[in-house]
Amino acid sequence: MTIATVTKAFDFCYGHRLPNVQKCLNPHGHNVRLEVSVTGAINEDGMVIDFSKLKTLVEPIISKYDHAFLVNASDDDVDFLKALSKYRTIQFFSNPTAEIIAQYIIDYLVEAIAVSDCPNIYGISTRLYETPDSWVEVQKSFGMCKMK
Repeated sequence: MTIATVTKAFDFCYGHRLPNVQKCLNPHGHNVRLEVSVTGAINEDGMVIDFSKLKTLVEPIISKYDHAFLVNASDDDVDFLKALSKYRTIQFFSNPTAEIIAQYIIDYLVEAIAVSDCPNIYGISTRLYETPDSWVEVQKSFGMCKMK
């Protein structure tokens, strides 16, 4: 059995503020790059996962966060931000740091992969670039799954 890792990159934008970090106290935005990698056994079709299927799995979470303002639910300004009905504000249960955003994305993707027809995938990682030279990587393992 041959193991391979397949990676696809996505670009999107979001705004946020981190009330406990002086440099990030004011609302600001990021043009981010997300790399999603899945690891598994190459299946009978010669793939770990088709790139288009990976894109289909990732697009809903990208659409949720793209051009949205991400805020901690306990932020003093959350009610003000939610009242701006023309704007999408998404609440997190902690500060929306790159680490937390990458964790939310990978948790979503673990569930999406679990219900999709990808029995050969056993690991996933997300790498979120907040700037071109600063990123966070989060990894999860599913345990080796049986191939069909």
